[in-house]
Amino acid sequence: MKFVWTQSHREGFTLIELLIVVAIIGILAAIAVPNFLNAQVRAKVARAESDIRSIDQAVRMYQLDNNMYPVRGGLMHERYVPLTTPVSYMSSIPLDPFNANPTDTSSGRPKDGNNTQGNYDYWTRYWANGSSKGGNYWGQKTAFPANRYEWQFRGFGPTSTWIANLIYPAGHSKAGEYMSYDASNGLYSQGNIVRYGP
Repeated sequence: MKFVWTQSHREGFTLIELLIVVAIIGILAAIAVPNFLNAQVRAKVARAESDIRSIDQAVRMYQLDNNMYPVRGGLMHERYVPLTTPVSYMSSIPLDPFNANPTDTSSGRPKDGNNTQGNYDYWTRYWANGSSKGGNYWGQKTAFPANRYEWQFRGFGPTSTWIANLIYPAGHSKAGEYMSYDASNGLYSQGNIVRYGP
């Protein structure tokens, strides 16, 4: 007697197999997507800190040549003009990666009429005091702690909002300064990316 081995051919996957595959893909996506988004935020923070450090160096070089810090124009992007023209201390002025929509009035972003291009915020004590260096120059109430700094740069930080009301309180080592963003408090912690000088 001759036996013939026959194999049944399956036309596709069962419903159970498909559900298992979909579940595995869902689990992998749930792990990967948040990590990818967090990596994007960390990259933007690193870029903002690097940009502000570069502007800081350009401002210091400008001060060495001109014996003052650049103050020109009321709009934020106009304040950076002295860093690119006529002497090029920087080839171009970087924009804040957390301020992609500077004129947006619906997303909860800050509404700063001076900053229409998305630049980092730049102020000097001289500009804040009405371009005056009178006898009470250091004592005038400005956006700067008294007797400490001549200029500041600020970026939004991951929360994409100005934290104007969060100022370090009296008695703190940074009393009067804007609260600085610190990733160790959480990737989306409040605070701006701030640099004071000199």
